[in-house]
Amino acid sequence: MALKQAFSTTDGVTDLLYVATNINLCCNPIPENFIPDMTGYTKPTNPGSLDSMFGVGSGYQWSEYYIAYYEKLNNTWTDGDSGVVNADAKADVETQLIAINIYEADLSQYNYDYTVQRDVQWRKYMAQKLIDVCA
Repeated sequence: MALKQAFSTTDGVTDLLYVATNINLCCNPIPENFIPDMTGYTKPTNPGSLDSMFGVGSGYQWSEYYIAYYEKLNNTWTDGDSGVVNADAKADVETQLIAINIYEADLSQYNYDYTVQRDVQWRKYMAQKLIDVCA
């Protein structure tokens, strides 16, 4: 009865929306290879890890300070009050940490949007296929 009702109105947009809304994804799961169109979204750019920016082989001018005195687990410097590590090196690491946190938040939002778009676009695609078959 619901499918017949979907085709009983003259408004094609309403028909498509009605059918798409009522598609049961448990019985018709989204295939793994279905990739939604994300043209309107910008995937955030990974700023790089602390190790890639400041660690061994990074080319960072004060990488020896980062390697010797930075504790990643606690986000602390172990040089104490000695002042071995200059303020610029500490500021660079802090700036990179902020960039990483922003990236992770932006990536989380992008992944959420991707999931929503995947669901919506798959429903629209399948609804149109059903409408085409029944027309």
